[in-house]
Amino acid sequence: MRVSKSKQALSPIFATLILIAIAVIASIIIYLFTTGTVASLTAGATYGKDKVAFDAVSGSYTTVNVYAHSLDGTVKVNSAMVQDASGNVVATVYSNSGYGQIVVSEAITPVMLNIADGYPTSIQLWSDSKYTVTFVTESGGSFTSPTFTAT
Repeated sequence: MRVSKSKQALSPIFATLILIAIAVIASIIIYLFTTGTVASLTAGATYGKDKVAFDAVSGSYTTVNVYAHSLDGTVKVNSAMVQDASGNVVATVYSNSGYGQIVVSEAITPVMLNIADGYPTSIQLWSDSKYTVTFVTESGGSFTSPTFTAT
């Protein structure tokens, strides 16, 4: 078998330019993914649409009072988790005591969580212990309150 010497390879300059172009295109794609641009352009993207801010949180024994507002329309909350200072879930509540599903509007919304109605039952907050409340919304957003001390 005879090797033809008439074929030439790419010159080193063209090879270098092709490698640089590949690196630039790859870095642009990574940048778009990390900034969320691609997610916001895809149809049906729900990540980041809900925005909830906590105005005040207090609690004692079996009741946690949360005052929160939405920064963008009405937000429906699937569950509210009460966590201790170590991050352990003390209780998960699925409704605003006596009012059905937890809904947070743009106005400051009072939400009373009766943790005895949640899971597990017969749980109480210990006086002088620190807790947080995390709202999990229908679209998958998760918002955590500032730490509060039970009274």
